[in-house]
Amino acid sequence: MGILLLYCSSILILEQIGFGYSQTTVFEKNILKRHNELRALHENTPPLKWHKSMATRALNYCRSLARTGRFAHSSSASRKNPHAGENLWRMSSTIKAQPNHLDSFGIKAAQDWYDEIKYYDYKKPVFGTKTGHFTQLVWDNTESVGCGLASGKKGMWNTYTVCCQYTPPGNYIGQFAQRVHRLKPKITTTTTTTTTPRPETKDHVPTRPKNGGMLKRCLRGTCTATYSCDTCFTLSGPAKAKCKSTRSCEGSSRFCDPVGPDHEDEKTCVLKKRGNTCDRLTGCTFMCPQLNSPVHGSITPTATTAGTSKSGTKATYACDTGYVLVGTKLRTCGRDGMWSGSAPGCVKAGALGVEFNAQTKLCGDQNGNPTVKIGQDAAMEVTLKYTFNNPNKLKTVDAIYHVLVDGPGRGLVETKLATVPKATTNRPGTATNMPNGDSYKSKFICSKTGTFTLKFSSWLSGQSTKIVESCEIKCVN
Repeated sequence: MGILLLYCSSILILEQIGFGYSQTTVFEKNILKRHNELRALHENTPPLKWHKSMATRALNYCRSLARTGRFAHSSSASRKNPHAGENLWRMSSTIKAQPNHLDSFGIKAAQDWYDEIKYYDYKKPVFGTKTGHFTQLVWDNTESVGCGLASGKKGMWNTYTVCCQYTPPGNYIGQFAQRVHRLKPKITTTTTTTTTPRPETKDHVPTRPKNGGMLKRCLRGTCTATYSCDTCFTLSGPAKAKCKSTRSCEGSSRFCDPVGPDHEDEKTCVLKKRGNTCDRLTGCTFMCPQLNSPVHGSITPTATTAGTSKSGTKATYACDTGYVLVGTKLRTCGRDGMWSGSAPGCVKAGALGVEFNAQTKLCGDQNGNPTVKIGQDAAMEVTLKYTFNNPNKLKTVDAIYHVLVDGPGRGLVETKLATVPKATTNRPGTATNMPNGDSYKSKFICSKTGTFTLKFSSWLSGQSTKIVESCEIKCVN
């Protein structure tokens, strides 16, 4: 029995080795068809065409996400020619998907994006972090879409990431009322429950969904059907539907889908032998896997290294005498069954010294304006200089230094490593994987108003973290 988790453009930091999924015409056909089925539910929203070169670009970016473990939007600069919007989706499971299941992941991704409609308020048509995928999917003047799928592996977790790019892009501030249209008028000719394709544009009979319930009330000739699902099942579509009679309700039939797609029941969530639980109010909680103590170090409490740990458990790392901790000291078991951060290491102290100097090149939008509108890209770019000091002048050392760009929430957290081979006092060496010469740059999207502090830190393996530069970005409507 496996565990399965879903993510839609949220941040999931993992150390994993990714492998690309070779797209097939079945995957392309499935995800394009589902996009157009969903767009067809809305007034004045024409179907999309498949964009081959944009699909290749989306696939390449998906592969990079699977390889690095990151889950964040690509830069605006990389989505030019043609200029494109972007939706991301990720699923993590302890069960490896069969090859014939991969083609259906595009359908699942598009449906999850569209289901954000339940949070969209047509009376207040504005950008929202809970509805951005939905509004891009149904943006009326978007003409083409191209998507890719990549798979990755991290310990017990198999990850599947879908990336779609859209041109012309959607989600422009001030255009939501014009570009995101309401559902088409309901049709009242059907008297039977339909299940495929889902959702339907026709009305439906208000029946109790499998693994759920339905309550029907009528007052002065107007009826309302209220739907609910059993524990560990989620409802497709809004919870309430207006009915013209006891035999005809608006919109599509309601379904109760299991928490984990491709699984038959709630056993995906409730695995008693592993200590996982599922609650109607709080959802699923998974046990975190056993941790391994670092070489020349230890973890407390020792129970975290002896077996699985429940949500909220904290693990503290320490190093033996003469060794220094590099990385996160404290990790916490999350409800998703994943430990926060990544495993630190212990390195011998005093092997090499280094001085870092950094200067901010950019803080704010592409023009350096620190005030950025909601929905737009914000960035921090820093130029880094370093000087090594090797106390043993007769012996060269291969040095590894770390860079961390940290921002609001989980929207801008990026760690990079650079190796300097044969570093000595007189010859500091050359970084082998500096991303842009001597410059580091990372972006995030302003999703809520407020002032946010961005920090640029750097440290050498075996030394404490040093904040070398910081700046503030203000996100406004």
